[in-house]
Amino acid sequence: GATISVGTAQATITGVTLSTIRALGDRGSILVLCRGKGTSVSRANDVAADRSQLPENAQTEAVCHYIESEIGANSTLAQCLRKGVAYHHAGLSQETRWLIESLIRKNLVQVICGTTTLAQGVNFPITTVIVETLRKGAKDLNYQDFWNIAGRAGRALMDTIGIVVFPIIS
Repeated sequence: GATISVGTAQATITGVTLSTIRALGDRGSILVLCRGKGTSVSRANDVAADRSQLPENAQTEAVCHYIESEIGANSTLAQCLRKGVAYHHAGLSQETRWLIESLIRKNLVQVICGTTTLAQGVNFPITTVIVETLRKGAKDLNYQDFWNIAGRAGRALMDTIGIVVFPIIS
């Protein structure tokens, strides 16, 4: 396995995740598996703060306007989407999750910070999965959940390899 080293100032799970995204982002979309909805939101905000705003896109803007009307004008989700980042968890409405998934499928989102909800039966163009947690709520991930998430790495007929990353702080 390869190692991505970070400076001591970045020796946190967040720092390691951000360094990994910077190092592997050119390969394609990245899924960050987060422990819960709060972590999904905060990690997406961290990633978005590290990125520039993307050129305006009509479909992304339409989704952002919908989200702002549903969640509120100061939605961090819409701000993240404009930088190619999303969070995804069961606390979002089914409509919002579906709209985010449509942006992911069209490669308008490059980094998705989500819970195991994202991996349930949905096929996305993901090249790298960063597994920040082996927990699913209060329980450990079972083997089936883990392999379902890890199996998202590598796009069929497009990638010869998928990468699964475990950020470790020593």
